[in-house]
Amino acid sequence: MEPETVGDGTDEGMATFEDAEAARKAHQDRLAALGAHAIKIQMLDDLSGYELIVHFAEPPTSSVPSSLITTTAGKTAMVPLRMVTKPA
Repeated sequence: MEPETVGDGTDEGMATFEDAEAARKAHQDRLAALGAHAIKIQMLDDLSGYELIVHFAEPPTSSVPSSLITTTAGKTAMVPLRMVTKPA
């Protein structure tokens, strides 16, 4: 599963908390189908925006994208995604 192509209209700035929440809600079923059991929203280390931390108990059998695209109120944003795999 590759990240969707970013077209015109994508916000150049980093993802806001609202962008990350919208991406989590829009993509949670798809990530759960890959084996994700938790999705956390976290501020980036440099405090420039937010990312999704997706937790898996086992490594997923399909590829997981490095970012998710979401559109909220006419604004398209790319939300970074980081995968964490820890056995239960």
